[in-house]
Amino acid sequence: MRNLPTIPFERGSLFNDPRLGRSHPEPDKAARLSGSALLGGPQGDVATEKAEHDRMRKLFMPSFSARRMKALRDHVGSLVDERLDHLAKLTPPVDLHAELSFPPPVLVICRLLGVPYEDREYFGGVSSRMGDMLDMERSQAAREELSAYMGYMAGLIERKRREPGEDVLSDLANEMAPMQKRPCGSCGRRSRCPRGRRGRLRPASGDLVIRPCNARR
Repeated sequence: MRNLPTIPFERGSLFNDPRLGRSHPEPDKAARLSGSALLGGPQGDVATEKAEHDRMRKLFMPSFSARRMKALRDHVGSLVDERLDHLAKLTPPVDLHAELSFPPPVLVICRLLGVPYEDREYFGGVSSRMGDMLDMERSQAAREELSAYMGYMAGLIERKRREPGEDVLSDLANEMAPMQKRPCGSCGRRSRCPRGRRGRLRPASGDLVIRPCNARR
């Protein structure tokens, strides 16, 4: 009997099944995938998960447009070439995960998000520790870093408000900006809407919470 779905249509069916998600009605009783501080258990609220997912999907669609992905392609190729050249200079035995498979994805994510190049080691280190699914002690210890990490990300978003670019955090800063001058997506006002979208980072889980204007159309 198979325990893991390996056929594409099986995986597709699971992804589209509304009964499956990141949240759980009784988080304390939920099965644990690992001891990871962020990836080991349920996240979010069952009652609002779908609405939040749909809202975030709509928000980030422009961030992953075909034009942006095409512009990113050459950057990804350069990163891989750099890592291969670096690997060729090392003396065996070499840790392929540490030297080759882990750095490129982190650097690509930094580029997508808009994380400054000089912060890549900090961002990669924290992400690795908090997402560790094998070393429980390492991952749980990273929980102590979560508050500082959320403060760091909030600072980046504030910086993107002043210095926007073509990246996810700039898109997010624009969406979270209070007193927006563009028309409110909920009430349709074309002047500044004091109840436009507001956002915050939830320190306990690292989730982004965006609350739309609650004005009636």
